[in-house]
Amino acid sequence: GPPPTPLRLNPRGTRLSLPERAYLRSLSAHVVRRALPGDAVQAWPVQALGRELLVSVVLQPVVNLVSSENINNWVLAGFRAARNRAARAAQQAQQAQQAQQA
Repeated sequence: GPPPTPLRLNPRGTRLSLPERAYLRSLSAHVVRRALPGDAVQAWPVQALGRELLVSVVLQPVVNLVSSENINNWVLAGFRAARNRAARAAQQAQQAQQAQQA
């Protein structure tokens, strides 16, 4: 059959919608405030850098990975692989039967 379709990380590319990005920023701001010592969190550049790094490097790739299109593609890929294994097994059984009859 045709080669499998490569899985994409996000159907929209690597860009999140503005509400998604705002939510991830809010979530990461809370994580940064809890993870960094009190003195470091007081500096807004540290907050902003930590928040953006957490969103860009950790949270956005996770959200991209679990997109509904990606999950659907994985399920379909699993079904195709199972169908191909079954077809190969049936073909091998048929060849073995023909060899016995010969």
